Amino acid sequence: MYGTLGHPKCLRCLSDGSVIFNDVNTDANGSLVTPEKLPYGEGYFLVEVEAPYGYVLDNTPVYFDVTEENSSEENGIELIKVNKGNVAQKGTVSITKTGEVFSDVSVTGEETKMYQPVYGETALKGAVFEIRAAEDIITPDGTLRYAAGEIVDTVTTGADGIAKSKEIYLGKYEVYEITAPYGYVLSDEIHTVALVYAGQNVAVTET
Repeated sequence: MYGTLGHPKCLRCLSDGSVIFNDVNTDANGSLVTPEKLPYGEGYFLVEVEAPYGYVLDNTPVYFDVTEENSSEENGIELIKVNKGNVAQKGTVSITKTGEVFSDVSVTGEETKMYQPVYGETALKGAVFEIRAAEDIITPDGTLRYAAGEIVDTVTTGADGIAKSKEIYLGKYEVYEITAPYGYVLSDEIHTVALVYAGQNVAVTET
């Protein structure tokens, strides 16, 4: 049996719940050949137990039958080909926008009163941010996902002052404010963030 899986990983080959081959690794080309021939039969399946770096572990069984009908011969070897794809790891970026707003007036002095405005910090709605690739974002299979400088996502803060990106590939990104909330000055600050593992949520706070 020959498997094409894209990247090195460990798999187990099972039949009727019994482990036939344990922790068989794919090579640098993402392929594997079982150490021994499998007898004809139905109900075999492969289970991924370790994912390649940068990819999500998928332990969904891949079922196959070893029959003469679905085999082919290459270099004098009878093969059953099984394919399993990979899903690259992703993460998200959350942005919190806050700012000062007038909240009260303080009064000091007895004969001559002095009035001073009091400001408090609050969440700001309506700030629009762009998330751009700070470098070429390339997944381990060599695919260019985003070119450096490419806009990956555009998000707007809600009433809670928070905006969250869609899931994006691991790598370094820059966050820019492109539209300020009503009554506020546009910020020219650039936030650099890095996504380094699956499911990571990087928080950016701007005031």
